[in-house]
Amino acid sequence: MLNGIDLRARQALAEQIREDSWEAQLSIGVVAHPTSPDRCRVHTEPMRLGSTRVARAFGIEQRWGPSAGGDCLDPVGSLLVALGASVTDSVVTHLTGEGCGPALVEVLPCVEFGSDGGPAALSYEIRIDGDVSVEQARRAVAAARERGSAHHTLAEPNEIKAVVQTAQDVHLTSRPVPAGAEPGGPARRPTDENLPTEQTPRTATAPREPAPAATEPGRPTQQPTDENLPTEQTPHTATAPREPAPAATEPGRPTQQPTDENLPTEQTPHTDIHLTRRPVPAGAEPGGSARRRAARVMWEVGTHVLAEVDGAQAESDQPKQLFGADLAPSAQEYVLTALAAEALGYTAPDTPGPDGPTASVHTSGRVDLRGPYSADDSPAGLRNILVQLLPADPCGPDPVGAVRRWLAEGDALRLVRDAHPIEVGLVLDGVRVDPNPTTA
Repeated sequence: MLNGIDLRARQALAEQIREDSWEAQLSIGVVAHPTSPDRCRVHTEPMRLGSTRVARAFGIEQRWGPSAGGDCLDPVGSLLVALGASVTDSVVTHLTGEGCGPALVEVLPCVEFGSDGGPAALSYEIRIDGDVSVEQARRAVAAARERGSAHHTLAEPNEIKAVVQTAQDVHLTSRPVPAGAEPGGPARRPTDENLPTEQTPRTATAPREPAPAATEPGRPTQQPTDENLPTEQTPHTATAPREPAPAATEPGRPTQQPTDENLPTEQTPHTDIHLTRRPVPAGAEPGGSARRRAARVMWEVGTHVLAEVDGAQAESDQPKQLFGADLAPSAQEYVLTALAAEALGYTAPDTPGPDGPTASVHTSGRVDLRGPYSADDSPAGLRNILVQLLPADPCGPDPVGAVRRWLAEGDALRLVRDAHPIEVGLVLDGVRVDPNPTTA
């Protein structure tokens, strides 16, 4: 098995999901809880791969915002790790298919937020050392562009839905800013469709009932699609700082999944307020300097990578069902972690009390594996993203307004929501080369 990549198993999966589209659906979820005034802990949940429940869970420490030299990632840093891990997986897999055993594969993702409030500029540089020809390296770069899940998640527009779970749930929708829209241009001016509209509330016969006692405190009760099936309890595993060894398991922390009795019923009072946000991105004042963030992602073996962002160290891997060693969260889980942590930072910045209730944010999404794993035209990126906020006090100070501010200002949210052209560079054995394949 060259480079720790099982090509035969990957080909078998590609054939299976071509014949059965349901088995190609990968559902992912994470939940975030505040732990201090400037950070939270995000727990990944068991994945669902078609009809298979993938029982794995990790804990990820997150800061609300950037912190140079911090000991854990912030939301934008998590997105950079996701991009680097996904690109590395695509590059190493393609090189393995060509019979190459690279001595080094590194990906250096970078994002720059403009000072004029315009769209962010995304890029990454791929560094390869070893017995790899220029054309083989170029084809590996092309594979990352064509099939990389995180590349497509950040390069293509995403509609993000949010639900604020209070006595009357509020539904918000954040739609992508059209590509090429200039700051202050017509596409960014407020129009009637950008204003909140209230629809007729459904008739309610009783106040909203709380979740059953079996539900984990602070856990959203409304789960998307098929992720609300019961699952056995799984201990969480803490993601350790940069170490090649598997992360240590946290004893005594069960993963409690919602059951069918937690699902909303027709009797639940519900008011839908749909909001389309096309905000001018928050950034430095005109004339100020741009903000630049960068990461370094280093391939270890198979799908396992180590990463560093502003001094914070992390690692990423895929579950065994997707040919990884199950050592750390996946790239897709880092995307959802970024959104959950950033949303929680806007809605629950205060220190949680020792015994009082805490807010939580649950984020979920879906990947059609026919995109990244087969020669299918299916989208390769993370889709159907849903963010659910359960406030510590549903009657507290304007949780809906806090979510609206996040939809208007969140850096990680805008990176995932809006389309971004991604510039790609290639360095082979220390020499910068044109990453584009030559044509005959």
